[in-house]
Amino acid sequence: MQSYTKTYLTAYGLRDVSECFCDMCGDMGTSIHHIDSKGLGSSKYKDFLENLICVCLSCHTKAHNSGEFNRLCKIKILEKVLDKVKREDKF
Repeated sequence: MQSYTKTYLTAYGLRDVSECFCDMCGDMGTSIHHIDSKGLGSSKYKDFLENLICVCLSCHTKAHNSGEFNRLCKIKILEKVLDKVKREDKF
């Protein structure tokens, strides 16, 4: 399992990607997407929770092909992380 996948799953108490739903459309998730690309050097500095989103195949394709959709992913995951922080009383 990739370290960034583990970061996402651990944060939300999941054991496997098959347990997560797409953060964008609600369908079954298939992968964890880096909102800001890791780039060719595969920077580990992009593996933080606010940069990771569970997506289905369709939304993953949209995120790679549409800057606007990727921006919507960023907003969605920031809202999700904020909700998580508030629930844990860490805000």
